[in-house]
Amino acid sequence: MKETIATSVIGITGTSRKVHQSSLLKPYDANSVKQKEFSKSVLDMIVLEGLPLSFAGSEGLNQLIAGIDPRLTVPSRRTIGRLLNDKHEQVHL
Repeated sequence: MKETIATSVIGITGTSRKVHQSSLLKPYDANSVKQKEFSKSVLDMIVLEGLPLSFAGSEGLNQLIAGIDPRLTVPSRRTIGRLLNDKHEQVHL
């Protein structure tokens, strides 16, 4: 029987949100240096390894990051796409 890391899905106003049960720590603010660096690192990994954008929302990545630092929020596929577009515009200006 495969056990999952302590995560659960909680309905919040009709949507789902993953919450790490063993931690009651407040997530990093989206504009914090730590969270921004993490999002950039996820983008870099996706580009360098040729991974699909959907990797950002994968259960495996969410579980890995929850085990490393539950205060980090894994960026969504949409956020990664937006970051990739921003990076592309910076390089081609």
